[in-house]
This record gives sequence, C-alpha cells and structure tokens, in this order.
Amino acid sequence: MNATDVAAIVAACGGLAAVSVAAGAIVVGARNLREQLQVHESTSADVLRGARDNAAEDRRWQREADTYVDVLAWTRAAMRTPSETDPNSGPVPVQPDLTLQARVDVFACEPVREAFAQVVAGIHQYPIAIGQSAAAGDVMRQNLVHAVARLQEQVRAGVSGHEVVSRTGPSPIRYEHPIQS
Repeated sequence: MNATDVAAIVAACGGLAAVSVAAGAIVVGARNLREQLQVHESTSADVLRGARDNAAEDRRWQREADTYVDVLAWTRAAMRTPSETDPNSGPVPVQPDLTLQARVDVFACEPVREAFAQVVAGIHQYPIAIGQSAAAGDVMRQNLVHAVARLQEQVRAGVSGHEVVSRTGPSPIRYEHPIQS
C-alpha cells in the first residue's frame, strides 16, 4: 500500500465522517423543527381558543348591556305619573313583560336580579295595598319608588363596573359603556 492509497482511504473516511456528522445534524435539526412546530401549533390553538372565548364573552356582555338598557327604560315607564296636571296622583306601576323578566334572569348580574325581583314583587303587592287603605297605598308607593331607584342604581353599577377577566392574561379588561343617566 502506498501513500496515495492511504491518503485516499483517509480522505474517504473523512468524507464518510463528514456525511455522518451532516446526517446527525439534519436529524437533530428535524427534531428541533418538529418541537418548534408543536409549540407553535399549541400556541396557535391557545390563541384561537382565547379569541373564541373573548368573542363569546363580548356577545354575552352585549346581551347583558341590552338587558340593562331595557330595564332602565322599563323602570322609567313603570313609574310614570298618569296625570301630568296632578303630580300628586302618584305613579301607576306597570308589570314588565315576560321577555324582559327572562332576560334579567339569564343575563343580569345577581344584584340586578335581586333588585328587579323586589320591584316586581312590589308591583304585585301594590293593588292589594291600595285596596286596604290610602295610607297603605302611599307606603307601598314610596317603597316601590325606593325599590325602583335601587334597581336603577344596581343597573348603573353593573354597567359601569363590568369587568371581564381576560382568558389570555391575568389583567381585567374594563368595558366602558355609553349608558349614562
């Protein structure tokens, strides 16, 4: 074996080693790429899930806000004085429709649901109190006016203090709503 043959064998071994190292690097690179793709896929799924959850929360909040607007409109109409010429005639309470009651039950926060239930109960009791005596009717009317005022306060507090915890982070998102009294 001469020096040229040994040099050729060494060169072939070196080339084989270089190919082996390159193949190893390709395998390691492929594993890293696969891991990166899995992380990217997981992160993308989390982002999409968060966006879907936020959109659902926005729709729910819009229904809640619409319910609050309707409750405020109803409370103003429910306690309207029937005679503009005789302000002492007092308000004549009006029952809310069943759709509004259902929307309050489903979409309103707990303090609004409780205040709404008190107003509705007062409206149910109002004719009975008037039938008992004028004094009882006056007391019931005053109680009803206070219950309506409390309901309106609870609705405003529910709208202005509405917070949703973001699903993608710990900081709350504060929704500002244009409802003002």
